[in-house]
Amino acid sequence: VMFFDCFHDMAVATAAARNAHKLLKPGGLVMLIEPLGPEEDTVEAAMALPTTALFSCFSCHFCTPCGMCDGGDALGITVATAVHRRLFVDRAGFRSLESVPSPLNGMGFRLLLAKK
Repeated sequence: VMFFDCFHDMAVATAAARNAHKLLKPGGLVMLIEPLGPEEDTVEAAMALPTTALFSCFSCHFCTPCGMCDGGDALGITVATAVHRRLFVDRAGFRSLESVPSPLNGMGFRLLLAKK
């Protein structure tokens, strides 16, 4: 299953992660390509990234409002990898979620892999 620059916009991201888990066989993968965000869920980690100011502007106007629909998770564009990990591992049942170094990092994106 692949989410290409859209998971942070999902109205109910937890439900999307759970549905991905249901679709996959044991050992299956979810690939998320998401805008660059911090690893840890702290203001300090977010502010250390050069993309946070610009991405947060977009997030306030587009991403977060979409994510608030239907009682959603309201992740927003600068969501931390630690939050993705809680959604996929703690709530959806995946074994792990890791941030993978990738050429995408230089283009303002990151690659995350969740393993069932």
